[in-house]
Amino acid sequence: YPDCFDVLTPKTRLSDKLNDTLETDFNFLAVGLLTGNNPENDRKNIQYLLKWFSETFKGVSSKVGLIVKTSAGRLTHLDRTMVHNVLNKSLIENKLVEPGVVGPKFYFLHGDLTDLEMKELYSHYKVKALINCSKGEGFGLPVLEAAASRLPVLATNWSGYLDFLNKGKFIKFDYKLDGIHPSRIDGEIFVEGAKWANPVDEDVKKKLLKFFNQPEIPQQWAKELQKTIQSEYSSKSIVKLYDNLLLDLFN
Repeated sequence: YPDCFDVLTPKTRLSDKLNDTLETDFNFLAVGLLTGNNPENDRKNIQYLLKWFSETFKGVSSKVGLIVKTSAGRLTHLDRTMVHNVLNKSLIENKLVEPGVVGPKFYFLHGDLTDLEMKELYSHYKVKALINCSKGEGFGLPVLEAAASRLPVLATNWSGYLDFLNKGKFIKFDYKLDGIHPSRIDGEIFVEGAKWANPVDEDVKKKLLKFFNQPEIPQQWAKELQKTIQSEYSSKSIVKLYDNLLLDLFN
């Protein structure tokens, strides 16, 4: 398969690598593990995100990109090659990237990043928003980190991260609650009858395009939400909550 991705390999300063590699000035960022062996059972929805992103901007603009920070859970060369091949094959077989056709750029980022490098990623001037099409999250740490970094968030309007995102405003994707894929039922974490929130593809594409054309209001939302997140979810604030809880228990 021809390569559809520019590969971002972390070095001493990730921001330098971003400056060297990102050809597009308006980029969305997706952060999450590849959690399934096919698009239907991947809870993080990475392959469908690639599809919807390509369909949104194919024939529309070559000035927009998607940075995919992902792995299959291992920080190895084998993991990197496997994940790269899976995502690349998905783009090629679905004809989401075609030679000579205007469309978005895709960037693949793999590996363990330090807290400082993640901060550089969220705060880079060419990274305009975090996009999360996950079908379900217990908490959603990258979403919290992005919001704390004043990055606008586009996400499925469902799951654990609503506890903090709903303290402000973000771009919400409509969804349908469907039963989880049978291959994921293990009787422990995923049980019979459990449901996932599948984003509505047309709503995702509509809101992606609208943000690309009119990002100003969501950027203001992100600025306001950042203040709340940094105030309520800082280390100092969390330690204070634990102190108060433990004091109540021992008094």
